[in-house]
Amino acid sequence: MNSGAVPHFVKLLRSPDQNVCEQAVLALTIIASGTPDQTKAVVNSGAVPHFVKLIRSPDQNVCEQAVLALGNIAGDGPIMRDFVINKCVIKPLLALVNPVASAPSSVM
Repeated sequence: MNSGAVPHFVKLLRSPDQNVCEQAVLALTIIASGTPDQTKAVVNSGAVPHFVKLIRSPDQNVCEQAVLALGNIAGDGPIMRDFVINKCVIKPLLALVNPVASAPSSVM
């Protein structure tokens, strides 16, 4: 963290290379599971909106790591939980649990 790596990992979340993206999500997931200061560093770097987008990744490993990262952040306490919820995480999470229910009504 002191090396300033967190913002670089966040930039890698936008990589079209799924392996690079997966490794960046994994690194940030591990950091977010640390101390409250480490979790805040991940949040303050702007990672949460990227994690929310990555929930919809076609790569299952990237999707799972994004969910784990968000869980680590939300699990840090009520402030972080509310922050994650306010970043529109509920709808994409529900789509993972019940993809048919979250499809547009014209598809059903």
